[in-house]
Amino acid sequence: EESAQVSLFGGNGGNGEIRYRTLSWPYRAPESNQYFQITLYETFQEVEILKKNLLPSIVLFFIGCVGFSLVAQRIIFGRVWKPFYKTLEQMKNYDVQEATPLLTEKTQVKEFQDLNDAMQMLSRRAQFAYSSQKHFIENTSHEIQTPLAVMKSKIELAFQNPNLPDEQVKLLLELNQSLTKLSKLNKALLLLSRLENDQFIDRREIPIAGSIRDALGFFEEKIRSKGIKVRQIFEPEVFITANKIIFEILINNLIKNAVYHNMEGGDIQIYLKKGHLSIKNTAQNSSGDLSDIPLRYQSDPNNTNSTGLGLSIVKKICEVSGLHYEIAKVKGIFIFDIRW
Repeated sequence: EESAQVSLFGGNGGNGEIRYRTLSWPYRAPESNQYFQITLYETFQEVEILKKNLLPSIVLFFIGCVGFSLVAQRIIFGRVWKPFYKTLEQMKNYDVQEATPLLTEKTQVKEFQDLNDAMQMLSRRAQFAYSSQKHFIENTSHEIQTPLAVMKSKIELAFQNPNLPDEQVKLLLELNQSLTKLSKLNKALLLLSRLENDQFIDRREIPIAGSIRDALGFFEEKIRSKGIKVRQIFEPEVFITANKIIFEILINNLIKNAVYHNMEGGDIQIYLKKGHLSIKNTAQNSSGDLSDIPLRYQSDPNNTNSTGLGLSIVKKICEVSGLHYEIAKVKGIFIFDIRW
């Protein structure tokens, strides 16, 4: 078998080229004992016509089948998975603080209905646990605060006794300091618990400079008595979106930390610009690391009124408010940076 090209006359009377192939073999006639050569000719024109006409149709048919299957699959899967995505969206928007339970729609898919039932049961348990913990902490704090107030009133009555010996006066003073510290500790733990449960959800724009000036006013007497110099560098019109109550607690704790842990005649530098608040203060301990900074639930031995929870409350407020904080101590300067 071999193929070649020859020039032949076309059917329309013009010249043209037709590709063909030939198949030749010898043949001997038995009657005459003569040899002949048989040649078969087959043109490629029909095959090329078929390729030219059918190939685009086949490609279009294949693309159409793939497109139809994708659209059908999207429609079918969209309807099948619709209950799942609805449940997922409800879980994203679910708030355990709300009294309403998680409501899910009925579905014909057994697996998704089992998932909805499990989510409803989980939401009811979470609400029950949250409510129980909230009421327990509030009731416990209230019950603790009552005997503390009674004991402090008894101590104040004892101070009114003119015949009270000096040794007993000293003991009563120490007891009164311990009760004051215990009362502050109780309030701080209650605040930490409320922060953990995210009970401060109301947020608004707050002018930061005003909150800082109010906090400085609260500790003005202590600043004056220690001879601390306060330097304020504020950019105008700097706001932050946060809960007003806990943000003021944050600023008060930072200013209080800068004042009470400062040295006599020390400095406080407050820098405020858009997206950044930095409070720097000279520290009582001149070491260059953070080893002397009170850790979580560790009170400052140099301050009898310290509960050891001030820095923990500051960190927790930053976390629940979406603020990024950095703590450092460089060459006797304590630095607390907040960015948002």
